[in-house]
Amino acid sequence: MLEKSYYKYWGKAKKKEIGEGYDYHLLPYHCLDVAAVGRVWLEQDSALCERIAFAIGADKSNLFDTIGFFFSLHDLGKFDIRFQSKVPEIRDEIWKELNKNDLFLTTAQISEFDHGKAGYEAFIKHFPQLLDIEGIDDDLHDKWKPWIAAVTGHHGVIPQNADWHNPSVESIVFEHERQVRKEWFKTMLSLFDISIINIPILSEKPQSFIAGFCSVSDWIASNELFVRWYKDIIPPDQYYKEAVEHCRQIDILRQFGIVGCQAAVYKSVNALLPENTSPRQIQTLIDILPVETGLTIIEGTTGSGKTEAALALAWKLIDSGQADSIVFALPT
Repeated sequence: MLEKSYYKYWGKAKKKEIGEGYDYHLLPYHCLDVAAVGRVWLEQDSALCERIAFAIGADKSNLFDTIGFFFSLHDLGKFDIRFQSKVPEIRDEIWKELNKNDLFLTTAQISEFDHGKAGYEAFIKHFPQLLDIEGIDDDLHDKWKPWIAAVTGHHGVIPQNADWHNPSVESIVFEHERQVRKEWFKTMLSLFDISIINIPILSEKPQSFIAGFCSVSDWIASNELFVRWYKDIIPPDQYYKEAVEHCRQIDILRQFGIVGCQAAVYKSVNALLPENTSPRQIQTLIDILPVETGLTIIEGTTGSGKTEAALALAWKLIDSGQADSIVFALPT
């Protein structure tokens, strides 16, 4: 098997605990780790899966591949010598034939490089080549742009066409990186069997949700509990299968407390109240409310039983599979 150019890039690095130098995890593997975490999360959280499928109007049978594909592109901007030079020891180990003096990179060009913005910018500027289409297709561009913005932004930030730019590099270097990104993009299209014209529409609110979902999946996949520090050359389809299985075997989502809590069968508001206590007026309404997702606002005087009513409704929704957890937020 000929080694693809995207194997020349590291994605995660750490100093060795013993001796000098760094351990590193190749970039294509980290990208697929994030895709694997996102997929297994959807498998293990039916409420989340339902919510995303409904929000983007997607068939659940295709949702795993759609999320896996876009999550695998979240670090598109790391396929860049400016990012790779942030740890020159690893860069020089992987690029043994590289003469770093030919890069003409300054310290500022490396330190100020933002790989999230770079990934977004690379798609915006070169999407016809990435999608392998002739010329500019505005409809297709408008369909893809929200997805790329959601996954490349990092930490829940949605990049826009603002007045920022990354430090420039020599044109021959930029052209090389463009070809590598295209190679990775096409490999992922094939791996996840994605049709470039049939991706779901991603509107503003679901886009923010996907951005957060991708960020948390990235944090989990970057954690010491998950990373395996692979350097060997493994075909992407094989590695992805192994990453999904690794995620299941170590039960990473349960370790982080994201899935695995089992709610008791819903009984009634009475089950939350002290013995020999009857539900108050607000609380008696909970058992007749429809079991469906939405926004329920409970207003009442102090001591009227709003908290127990809210907890009972949340319990009812969780037991029915409409929700999977409670976020308890207070003004303080």
